[in-house]
Amino acid sequence: MKQKYYFILGIVAALGLIIISGCNLVKPQSKISVPVVVDFSMEGIPALNEVVTLKITAKGSFSEDMVNKMIEDGLPVKVFFGLPPDYSSGGRTDVGLPEGFELVDGSLSFEGDVPQDQTVTITAKVKAVKTGYYEIYGYGLFPGAGKSERLFVKVTDSIETSKFSKESILPSKPFTDMVQEPRTPNNN
Repeated sequence: MKQKYYFILGIVAALGLIIISGCNLVKPQSKISVPVVVDFSMEGIPALNEVVTLKITAKGSFSEDMVNKMIEDGLPVKVFFGLPPDYSSGGRTDVGLPEGFELVDGSLSFEGDVPQDQTVTITAKVKAVKTGYYEIYGYGLFPGAGKSERLFVKVTDSIETSKFSKESILPSKPFTDMVQEPRTPNNN
């Protein structure tokens, strides 16, 4: 009986010390910082048969030693315009454009070494060849870290009703239900 009394007294004393000291039992989680910045934009209005410019800029903020190690190990940086991740294959991403777009000029991807604190920018002129709703992704993949942005695009016959946004542009249905794009990239 005495042991039970001391045990309970010990628990009460410990709880009292925790409360008095203001100690947090649950530490707040720190926000993980990814050392990659990606900026993806579109210049122009993506109406049917109109040419617009896609631009992606990616920069990794790694130490000089880390950059040298990536180069030494042959781990290239990849920056590209791509299709949505294919989660059925582990999140694989492919270089390409959705089926409603074709490449007019420029490049859809970059792969190579990037010196410390340098920026990679690629631009591509593309044309909408089919009306509909699409997602176009911009990826910046550095060894061990990556980031992506996407643009939601509505292509119509008219510049007045076509638009793009970094936010979903469909008010009533989830955007992914409206997109009808194959996993095979169209790199014309």
